[in-house]
Amino acid sequence: MKNKIYFLLSLAALWLFACYKSEERPTIIHGRVTEYGTGAPIERARIYVLCQEGTVLGPSNFTLIDSILTDADGRFYREYAEGELCGSVSFLPYKEGYFKGNEFYYTTDNKFFDVVLDPLSWFKVITAPDILGDRIYFTGTFTGAAGWDTWKGDGTKTWLFETRGNRDTWIDWDYYGGGMNSHRDTIYLPKHDTTTYTIHY
Repeated sequence: MKNKIYFLLSLAALWLFACYKSEERPTIIHGRVTEYGTGAPIERARIYVLCQEGTVLGPSNFTLIDSILTDADGRFYREYAEGELCGSVSFLPYKEGYFKGNEFYYTTDNKFFDVVLDPLSWFKVITAPDILGDRIYFTGTFTGAAGWDTWKGDGTKTWLFETRGNRDTWIDWDYYGGGMNSHRDTIYLPKHDTTTYTIHY
C-alpha cells in the first residue's frame, strides 16, 4: 500500500512538473529595420541585445549579451529560453551610414518592432561676402537648433554639417540688425550625399 502511495505521488509530481514546463514561454526578439523616406529594408543592420541592471537609487548599467544581423528583407528574429536573459532586456539598432540610435527598444510581450533608421547626409554652407553687408547669422533644422555667424572680414568660409537625409531641411539667414527669418530656403537632402548651399552677402 505504501509503495502504491509513493507511486501515485511520483506521478502527481511528474504531472505538475510537465504542466510547469508547458507554461514556460521563450523571449522572442524580432522585427524589421527599414530606411526613413524610402521604406527600403536595411540588410545587415546589427541589433545589439542589452541587459539593463541597476537599483532604484543608482544609475542603470547596460551589458551587451548578444547581437543579431538583419536579413536581406531587413528582418531579425531570435528566441531565448526562459531564464536565459535578465529581467529587463532592450535592444539598440545600428548600421554604418545611418544615425546611431539613442532609443532603446524594450522587449516586452514578444512585441514585433518596426525600426526606422535615418540615413546620414551632409549639408555644406558657404558664406561668400560681397558689398551688401558686414555680418550675417544663419540657422536651420540641420544645425540642431544652434546658430552660426560670420563677418565679411572672415572672407569666404565653408561649414559642413552632418544631418539626416531623405528629407527637406530649411535654412534662415539675415544681416545683423535686419531682423531674422528675412531669407529662408527649403532644400532636399538626399541620403549619403553632400548638398551645397551658398550665401552671398
